[in-house]
Amino acid sequence: SLESNFNGSTDITRELAAGIYYVKISAHDVVATIVPYLLELSYTGPDRHGEYPTTATPIEPNSTTTGTVNDNTDTDYFKITTTSRGRLTLTYTGSTNIHLKLLNDHMALVRNAEGTGYADDTGRDITIQTGVIEAGIYYVPVKSGNDDDGDSITGPYSITSSFTPESSQ
Repeated sequence: SLESNFNGSTDITRELAAGIYYVKISAHDVVATIVPYLLELSYTGPDRHGEYPTTATPIEPNSTTTGTVNDNTDTDYFKITTTSRGRLTLTYTGSTNIHLKLLNDHMALVRNAEGTGYADDTGRDITIQTGVIEAGIYYVPVKSGNDDDGDSITGPYSITSSFTPESSQ
């Protein structure tokens, strides 16, 4: 049970186990007054992708992976392993403002891209294209960006990776 006595507005955030929950709203004054109110409920499901490089979700070169930026603290890490030298292209598609970059296995920046502004209904693509990179392990962290008001923008996205080995160029 959670009780909150307040006048005005409040945010209550709780991590809850699966189940059925009820919300009771009542006047706390002795003399009840009819007052309009707005109740907004939201649910953020479990995060499907690793929050750190050590728990990164593996993705294959030449594949598409989907995810969701759940809130402004959520970072989804992906791990791509290339077996030869070549060129890697990553394309982000979604309706969220995100920070996208490619890191090597030492967490050093290889290439950076950043989405800016508001997304439209069709979403937008953000692309990272590398020069020739060595065979190895690379990480792609996907983190929420902010809109022009500084608010976090969240939602679903997809990452498409395309790798062309150097010998095929």
